[in-house]
Amino acid sequence: MNSAWDQQQRFVKQTIENRLESRPAWPRQIFRLELEQADIYQDRSNKILNQLEEDGELGNTSLRLGNNDITFLTRPEEPRPEPDDEIKEATEKLNLFFKESSDFSELTAYASLCKIYDEIGENITGMEVLPSNNYPYHLSGFTGQLDGLMRMRDEYIPIEVYNGSDYLSVEKDGNHSKKYKQIRDRHQDEQPVSSPILINRRSDSNLKTQVRNNFNSLAIDTDVIVGCETSHPQIQDTIELFNLGEIIRILPPLETADGQTFDGEEFIQAAKNQQKAETIRPPSVMAKAAEDLPDQYLSRIRGGVQLHYVNSFYRRASGSTGRQASFLLQQIYNRLLRKGGMARRVAIEKGWEDFEDSYRYIKKARQKKEMILEQARTYIKILQDENVISEQNGNIYARNSSHPQPTFSF
Repeated sequence: MNSAWDQQQRFVKQTIENRLESRPAWPRQIFRLELEQADIYQDRSNKILNQLEEDGELGNTSLRLGNNDITFLTRPEEPRPEPDDEIKEATEKLNLFFKESSDFSELTAYASLCKIYDEIGENITGMEVLPSNNYPYHLSGFTGQLDGLMRMRDEYIPIEVYNGSDYLSVEKDGNHSKKYKQIRDRHQDEQPVSSPILINRRSDSNLKTQVRNNFNSLAIDTDVIVGCETSHPQIQDTIELFNLGEIIRILPPLETADGQTFDGEEFIQAAKNQQKAETIRPPSVMAKAAEDLPDQYLSRIRGGVQLHYVNSFYRRASGSTGRQASFLLQQIYNRLLRKGGMARRVAIEKGWEDFEDSYRYIKKARQKKEMILEQARTYIKILQDENVISEQNGNIYARNSSHPQPTFSF
């Protein structure tokens, strides 16, 4: 017997029974989002709910709310109960919030990038951060609204932001999903090199793997949905009704160093106006706006930006030794992000173990191990000079960051 499965199944069953004691129906997708706070992720919760329905212990009904067909969980009785008016209104209100809060999520992402620039921008050649807008001059005539834009050395990094509740994936309803296609379309191999970053609540492993392997891109999972209290003054009651306080964070308007305050709509208006845009472009001014963001949110984005930069060493490396050392560097930095600080010697040894497990041509690499290790040490020194790696009490760290792609294990 799978004890973890049994425990989680019992927990899910008891939790939904608790919800249905006081309500005739409960929104299925919102319930699955709630379960993540108990470390029951959506691929697992979906299987458990399907099993409970197959076993006749749970029912469901579907209603059209707004422009969406919403599935509600019910007791397995006929006819299926319908949700009460309060639950219907709250469900519709929350789904609308996910759509309407996208502007604010672009602001929080931009403030985070400005904060990161304020920390390392002087050390990274040609680093630049720009807000939501259209940037054809930067991207060789590329047209289309970006949620933000970065540059580090010779690479441009289009920023895509998604603030919805569902897992992003490569495919949806048998076709490539919208965000996957946006990442694909933002990628360019040359003139100039363009390697996008996706900032979202959570994406599945297939999307993470494909955007990295196919487009030199990176998906950052913040695990947080953000909204502004002035734009959605009543949404906190809905969040509490659905027990989502750990996932959805409602924040005050963000305040900059020069005293400006922005909600999402005000930020987008400023970004589109050439004169106003100049007031939000200095990262030193916008960095202060990141102070009110959840620590986890900023730490994941910082980790993603710094990992993206570390990954770019491979794309710039010349010769097989340089490429092998830069791939080893990726293993070391991923370990630092996941495990925390460790002695330089230990980090390199553990990184080499990961390198041996994952590098395709490891037999050839072993023949020049010392050359590869020496080049990797040089890269680590460069990253320390650039404040991407820090050192304290004899240990090296991925500076002030956590891994942008947490492992969601059962």
